[in-house]
Amino acid sequence: MAPPAIVSKGEYLSRLAESRKQCRSSPLMSTQVECAQRYVPTVPLPGDVFARAGTSLVSRTTGPCGIATMPLSIADPRKGGVPGVSNHQPDKQGSVSKARQVKDNFVNRVAEKCGAAVVRIQTEQKVEIPSIGNADIFSFFFGIKPEINQQERKIKGQGSGFCVDGAAGVVLTNAHVVQGADRILASFPGRRAAIECEILETDEVIDLAALRVKDKSQLPLPSMALGASETVKTGDWTIVLGNPLGLQNTCTLGIVSSLERSTGETGFDWMRHPLIQTDAAVNQGNSGGPMLNEIGEVIGMISMRALFGEGIGFAIPADSIRTALPSLLAGKKVPRSYIGVKMAMQDHSGHECAVVDVVLDGSPAAEAGVKVGDQILEVGGRKVRHFDEVQLAVRALPVDNRLKLKVRRGEKSTTLVVTTADIRRLREASPASPGGRHRVVILP
Repeated sequence: MAPPAIVSKGEYLSRLAESRKQCRSSPLMSTQVECAQRYVPTVPLPGDVFARAGTSLVSRTTGPCGIATMPLSIADPRKGGVPGVSNHQPDKQGSVSKARQVKDNFVNRVAEKCGAAVVRIQTEQKVEIPSIGNADIFSFFFGIKPEINQQERKIKGQGSGFCVDGAAGVVLTNAHVVQGADRILASFPGRRAAIECEILETDEVIDLAALRVKDKSQLPLPSMALGASETVKTGDWTIVLGNPLGLQNTCTLGIVSSLERSTGETGFDWMRHPLIQTDAAVNQGNSGGPMLNEIGEVIGMISMRALFGEGIGFAIPADSIRTALPSLLAGKKVPRSYIGVKMAMQDHSGHECAVVDVVLDGSPAAEAGVKVGDQILEVGGRKVRHFDEVQLAVRALPVDNRLKLKVRRGEKSTTLVVTTADIRRLREASPASPGGRHRVVILP
């Protein structure tokens, strides 16, 4: 096949003008214009389209300059209109019907089914701030400082939540939403007054809190079903309901972006808990709100979002919520094992390995003799390629059980036996927050 001839710009423009002139003078042009006005406009197609399609519904025609054309629809607008296009016309008085013209989809159905059970969480926390006033000026003139008084201020916060037991008035949200709160209010859609709630218990490790409505006269409340996250796949639809930035009853749609996410990137041994990533829009105030599948089951609870980026949100899986819920409803802390180390991946002789970066004072690891800089070779008799294997081993082991760690320190290898402890031990050793509650830092 000979290569196409290359022409100059001037010759190309000359040929183009001549071609347009011939098209305008062609007797077929008027026919096509009339056809376009009377029926549906035509578009160019390759010449052999109809021969391959084998259809008899439309015939092959030749337009101006020998270009094959076909109608976008074979319907005559004068005889019933074009398929897929509404023939909705104003009535005799000129007004258009207000009846819904589109069909409901699964998002409509889920929002209608579950929207009434999504609540807006409002919190108040009393904080005492020293009031110095003009103490420095007073001291300058009189040589003494007045007594410093304490001023009480209320810090307000907000988030989302959802009711899972309408008969008992149980509402779930994130632990960080109600952390240190002195007063908690839940606003249900369609109800004028907010309902005061009490904290049954919190699980700071997975960032979960169970609340209960105080006013029993408000029961029963609308609720939604807690589904299963085990069968969730990447690409599944996700519907997020909540109150971002205080905008109540907001619904956003996305998909499951990834299931390979966790809180374990911090390197702390007790932090390997799974998260579901979604690209549904998530903003401040969505924390604690439900993430649902296309049939209206809760598959996760929105917990956090990427600080820098768009469309990157994370949810606590429903299976993790279900595992912790019995303890929280009974007012008990969920037993979580920990040994008290922070790990990092470092290069040693061209190979990456898990190295102890921090050992917490008074932790089981410190008591067992684990040192900063130890290279972890094995955990429970299995070779360690990444520190997440240590995290998974600690998470799977019940409290007060022994865990063998084979470490390399310098040129020597040794085996250490660590007895796991409850994470409450770490919580009790941590400094109290301004609200008087102890807090375990979940993320850096």
